[in-house]
Amino acid sequence: MQPRDRFLKALRVEQPDRVPIFDWVNNPAIYGHVLGQTPHWFDGALAARLSKALGLDAVWVPDGGFMALPDSQYRWSDDTTYFDEWGVSYQVGAGSWPLAFPLAHPVRTASA
Repeated sequence: MQPRDRFLKALRVEQPDRVPIFDWVNNPAIYGHVLGQTPHWFDGALAARLSKALGLDAVWVPDGGFMALPDSQYRWSDDTTYFDEWGVSYQVGAGSWPLAFPLAHPVRTASA
């Protein structure tokens, strides 16, 4: 059974030949190892290529991309930290790939 058929059959609550396997491939090192290309940021098309190369039946790709991805309009304070248009500071690091994690929000208390 082809991966697409397997996945759709499971969604229709029918019995495929096996349980469909899919994942959110979020480790840049595996892209480099399998595809020879390490992305700086998450790329849906590249994730689909990797999933196919790994023999997965599907891949999770967020609609509209990820939030907390650095944008050219954001103000960077150093190589790893930036502020979005709302004043939220984010930091990019190996543990946050493919996005950044928030450090501080402009509203810190209920009375602010």
